[in-house]
Amino acid sequence: MANEPPTDHRAKIRPLESLKADGTRYTHPDPILESIAYYQSVPESIRIAEADRMPSETQTYFIRTTDRSGRVFYERLFQNLSRGAIRVIHQTIRGLPELDAADLTARVGAHVMEMIVKPKPSRKCELLEVHFRRAVEGEALDALRVHLRSPLGGLRRDLAAEYDDDGDEMERPLEMLPGNGPGPEGFFLILRDRNRRHQLLRIACRAVPDRRHLKAAVLRWGYGWPVTSRDRDQPSLMRHFAVSEAQMHRWLDGAMKAMREALENEPEMIQARATTAERKKGGR
Repeated sequence: MANEPPTDHRAKIRPLESLKADGTRYTHPDPILESIAYYQSVPESIRIAEADRMPSETQTYFIRTTDRSGRVFYERLFQNLSRGAIRVIHQTIRGLPELDAADLTARVGAHVMEMIVKPKPSRKCELLEVHFRRAVEGEALDALRVHLRSPLGGLRRDLAAEYDDDGDEMERPLEMLPGNGPGPEGFFLILRDRNRRHQLLRIACRAVPDRRHLKAAVLRWGYGWPVTSRDRDQPSLMRHFAVSEAQMHRWLDGAMKAMREALENEPEMIQARATTAERKKGGR
């Protein structure tokens, strides 16, 4: 009896090794466990034939546990996951200049596939078995943050040049933004110094708790995306994130508020506030 195979059809599934903050292990979602268990129970010919229909998480599991000598199955999984990762990355960083987007997509895609095929497990690579899309989006947004830290980074142009002193290019007056101090154009003026900009951008970006809000802020003030547009061929924040205009303004206001608060005690921000105060005083 001791040599009988296990009755639990999930028993042969390799468990994840990475731990959550509370010390418990990550686990595959139930639908993924069922999918893995089913494909483990069928001949390889069926797995190959149905590879395109497997969830990405299931494909990631099998590419990490399949002997590479099973070349046809392995290569099919590799191609599927590579294409899937590229699609997610492209959607996540959409709005970057074409050359920047192509370069970033290629580099992040290669990094994701390298994580998948590495024999030694890590938390990041195992998260691809838990929620493939979310994990790839995280890698793409992390790369975007690094991109932004290059000399005015992926912004590619001076963010402050988006607006003139009267705010003519803005869709909303600066007074409608929360808090005191400079508006978006003035805020990014403090990031002009080349040797200091990397550090300040890193602090500001990390202060925005929601990655989608950060991405919206970058697309709005870095690349000039409008909040809304009647032109279906022109990208807009409302269409891209599928939210209302009011909600998008709340996102942008919240992102700017978080950035300001993070830099509140930095010398450049203190100087910017003093300059703003002097201008207001002189205008009386």
